[in-house]
Amino acid sequence: MELSSGKILLVDGPAFLKVLEGSTSIFNCSLKANKEYFLRPWKRYPVYAETDSRLMLRMGEDSRVSFAEEDECVGSWFDQVKSLAEFGVVGVLGGVDVGKTAFTTLAANTLSKIFGKTVVLSLDPGQTCFTPPTVVGAAEMNGCVHDLSELKPFWQRPVGSASAVHAAAEVLEAVEEFSRVMPSEVPTVVDMDGWVDDAAAAAHKAAVLKTLGCRAAVIIGSGLERLHQLLESDGVKVVRLAQSKYVKTRDTAERRKIREWVFRKFIGKPTLRLIPSSWVQLSVLGHPGQKPLDYLNTALKQLADSAAEDLSNLCKSRTGLIAYLYDERSYYLGLGIMCGYDNVKSVIKIIASVESGFSKVQLGRLLLTAEGEEKLVLN
Repeated sequence: MELSSGKILLVDGPAFLKVLEGSTSIFNCSLKANKEYFLRPWKRYPVYAETDSRLMLRMGEDSRVSFAEEDECVGSWFDQVKSLAEFGVVGVLGGVDVGKTAFTTLAANTLSKIFGKTVVLSLDPGQTCFTPPTVVGAAEMNGCVHDLSELKPFWQRPVGSASAVHAAAEVLEAVEEFSRVMPSEVPTVVDMDGWVDDAAAAAHKAAVLKTLGCRAAVIIGSGLERLHQLLESDGVKVVRLAQSKYVKTRDTAERRKIREWVFRKFIGKPTLRLIPSSWVQLSVLGHPGQKPLDYLNTALKQLADSAAEDLSNLCKSRTGLIAYLYDERSYYLGLGIMCGYDNVKSVIKIIASVESGFSKVQLGRLLLTAEGEEKLVLN
């Protein structure tokens, strides 16, 4: 495939891309010649030709390509990133599907080129960058990436739900924890969720950015005057940017498919583990007074009542309540699925691929399968 200088190829994954000749970039990340890049499903990648280029593209099911002229909005995004370089921590805000993660990727790549490293803090529990859904996290960049999912988090914190509204308190607690460990003198870009349409949302966003010591924020798209005013009253410099016409919009079903695809990635190839209840500390995330086994039984009963299929043996069907696994130091190890409790043997039943031992299990608010399918949300 030929791509003329100054042109943009929009690729909706899944696809594999290789640059055979010329200079191209994605979100200001220069693509290496003859390296194969994976472009994820349900995500759009703008491949920009800096010179006349020749590409090899292997398309997957439901992938799409189209050509576009250079985007003036993205040009203004790039100019603003350079002007925000001095502010340290920059929040990225806006409604659903306005390009927050696209801007975050562009900003992180650009700042990484200027300063040598950048931190990305991903705070959208429903559409995560490099953590599983329901888990927020931070990663450090020492070079550019075409997709933030390529990063490895150095800090993660489960929040129990994929809904920003229902996980607001847990997200703020996570941010307070991160503020105590965040690297100093490293520019940080904060990718936030799309819940912005009421007073509670504005107050939450302002509290998050204040906790992080954020001095500047980018709002993408129109409206959101309440949020704009609240941030400025807190002394935050607010930059308004137009939404790119090339940003991919996704409906609720597509967003759910994205989460399930990412869940499968992080759940891996799990096996059933029978663990004596005396070996682990059980708790319910966000509800410290709730008895975990009562909570589990209530959740599984709701699932059985709402499901049309036979769920008499949840472990066999590899279905249960999302569980977050920790070691004895309370270090987060990964995801599991708690599918039951044997009263006679006093063992908990957890499906997980985590190989190391865990001594603490927190239960979240989502019932799902080991294949990542969301069965029921407990909100």
